Amino acid sequence: MDDKAREYLGLTPLNEPAMLIGGTLPSTDLARTRRLCEGFLGLQCAETEDGTLLIRNRARAEAGGAYWVIEASEVETIETPQGRLNHWGIDVASRAEVDTAHAVAEKHKDYYGIDLIQRAADQHGVYAFYFRDVDSHWWEIEYHPTTSDVKFAKGDVVPT
Repeated sequence: MDDKAREYLGLTPLNEPAMLIGGTLPSTDLARTRRLCEGFLGLQCAETEDGTLLIRNRARAEAGGAYWVIEASEVETIETPQGRLNHWGIDVASRAEVDTAHAVAEKHKDYYGIDLIQRAADQHGVYAFYFRDVDSHWWEIEYHPTTSDVKFAKGDVVPT
């Protein structure tokens, strides 16, 4: 929404965030979650206290760029399974990397705690596949031919 629309509707932001940094992830086994995040997804993890695992985008953090953090907390059971449309997305650099990740997921699904893998396909402007871990979290490995920054620069699309 542009400034003119905000003014017309009387909307002003209540906060000025520096960036969106994270979310939460319940886990019935933090060691398995760490194995999935570090070994398969290429993320960086740190167990900051007993029963809490921080997960971040290692490459962006090391480059000094913006990054997000997921806080995984160990629980006995997952009370509310996550739906596929409420997933964590991991961007990779090419379609070939999506295909490679899909093959690795299929080959090592038991080791990483993956219980369902969908086929890779072109969908919503990206080439991707979804998978679900044994804690019912959905993940998407995706290749964006156009970055999110480019999409945001276009602004809102208003149907005529």
